[in-house]
Amino acid sequence: MIINDELYGKKSNMAYCSCSVTDDFIVKLGDDYFFNYVGKHSSVNLLDMIHPDYIDEFKYACTSLEQGKTVRIITFMCDSEGVYSLVDMGITDNDHYIVGNKVIDIEITNLYTVENKYIRLNDDANKYRTFLSMYNDYLFDYDTESDTFSIYVYRSMKPMVVYKKTLDEFENFVNGYLNNARHKSDFDVFIEKLKNANEGFSVEIVAPLIKDVKKLALYNISCNVIYKHNRKRTVLGIVNSMDNKDETPYYATQEGKDFFTGLLNKKACKEYVMDTIAESNEKHYMAVLDIDNFKNVNDTKGHLYGDKVILKIASIINSTLNGRGIVGRFGGDEFFIFTNWINTEKQFRSILTFLKQKIRDEFGQSDGTSLVTISIGACLYPEDGKDYDSLFNRADKCLYIAKNKGKDRYIIYDPVKHGDFIDDIGKTGFSMAPIKKAEQLALTIADVSVDIVKNGKDAIERNLSLACKGFEVDGVRIYNATEGKLLYHYGEYSKLPEIENIINKEDFIERFDKKHYYTTVYTSNLSAVNKEYYKAISDTNIGGMVCCYFEGSNGDNILVCFDTLQRSFSWNESDKNYITTLTKVIASVL
Repeated sequence: MIINDELYGKKSNMAYCSCSVTDDFIVKLGDDYFFNYVGKHSSVNLLDMIHPDYIDEFKYACTSLEQGKTVRIITFMCDSEGVYSLVDMGITDNDHYIVGNKVIDIEITNLYTVENKYIRLNDDANKYRTFLSMYNDYLFDYDTESDTFSIYVYRSMKPMVVYKKTLDEFENFVNGYLNNARHKSDFDVFIEKLKNANEGFSVEIVAPLIKDVKKLALYNISCNVIYKHNRKRTVLGIVNSMDNKDETPYYATQEGKDFFTGLLNKKACKEYVMDTIAESNEKHYMAVLDIDNFKNVNDTKGHLYGDKVILKIASIINSTLNGRGIVGRFGGDEFFIFTNWINTEKQFRSILTFLKQKIRDEFGQSDGTSLVTISIGACLYPEDGKDYDSLFNRADKCLYIAKNKGKDRYIIYDPVKHGDFIDDIGKTGFSMAPIKKAEQLALTIADVSVDIVKNGKDAIERNLSLACKGFEVDGVRIYNATEGKLLYHYGEYSKLPEIENIINKEDFIERFDKKHYYTTVYTSNLSAVNKEYYKAISDTNIGGMVCCYFEGSNGDNILVCFDTLQRSFSWNESDKNYITTLTKVIASVL
């Protein structure tokens, strides 16, 4: 429906109401809010309250309703003074009868009132978040519905979770450190009150320090209960350390904040990451962000404008992450993200893509360009590093790659694409060429693999030249090793090696490692491994090779050899991974 601007925005005190109407739309039952809204308690026909332009739509929704089903419409409904409000109606056939008359039940929500209530509540929420951010001790909540116990601190108007488990897991965790009978008894009383969601209670317990579980501390805990929309209870609590005021972590103090943006500073971010990964092996993404060409922004627009850019980007990053981790500023134009509860790379990419585009839009210019863009480097714990320094090093090097590839982009560390060469960034003689080669190789192997999978073995021969070009080799040979038979080859060989009666022997395949390939940088190295094989290879112009095998569709061993001719070759793990992938694809159709 098209909403009439003249009608939308009319004030009304009604937010929610409900009624039940017969098939001729006479109201048989309504709550107090409904009758207060319409101004009378009898002889109410709901059609008289619907705006004339939308009566047909409303009648169709009611008459076409199936039993047990609900439909929703947005329409305009007037009050006792004839003032229309935009409402959402949930119309349900519950097979409900009143005094022998079948009725349909209608839940009505005043969208304008709810919108304004939401805006006011959001303002209040921001106010209370600010208050909470000024509180340095720990907070907790226990959701009885989901059985989730969480301890957290508020910083930069966002909750930073430091512990999140079921109540039983929390109980077992703490009891594992308590040896004193009285301490156990006090803690059991606390747990029982949590389970029962008792109203307004205070306790003193001894428990492990939140920051250092090897030490015990005395805590005073004050609790209260709130009720969710479904009347399920949540216990809220404030945790005060009674005998160890130094226990509050640095990232939970005012000193841990960047004075300009209110985000965490570098030291606080590092401490938070170290504490978080020490407690669990859950996935966390780390990202380092840098404003592109920020010096140019300062030089052309002035430092006051540059300060506004810093503050705006800090705000955008914080709102985009929306409590799913921490945001920090490391000084200048460098920012930091460490995520919680982002479980897939797809989710993380969605966040980074939105963040990048939001900043472009915020500083967009009339010619379609953006004055301000960001580059981002990222990696994943624990796959890409087990500690803060190794994670930060990976993310920072990926940021370097993003900058060198043209800026205004993000790079998430991928061991196949980036490999171990990332550790060489910054060293003398380092080149971006391996990165570009790896990306081009990935595209080539993807195209070749798709063609072979789609068209079967008929596509193998036509793709051998593309494979050689991608791997920067001079030739490729494909054998059925079980039968000792050459199937395909490509390249300018002086002669093909006569190895058919060698590769079909059991001891030949046994020489491959668990990755299914072996590498020969110089063919002369073969003399110490297999003299017969060495003689067959040395009679050709093959200088180096990587051979890989997998079982084909009929169980035969398929051997694929990628050769350099009259030269040696240095292979990296990225090349070998793609060789393994392509060999698997080829074997699957043979």
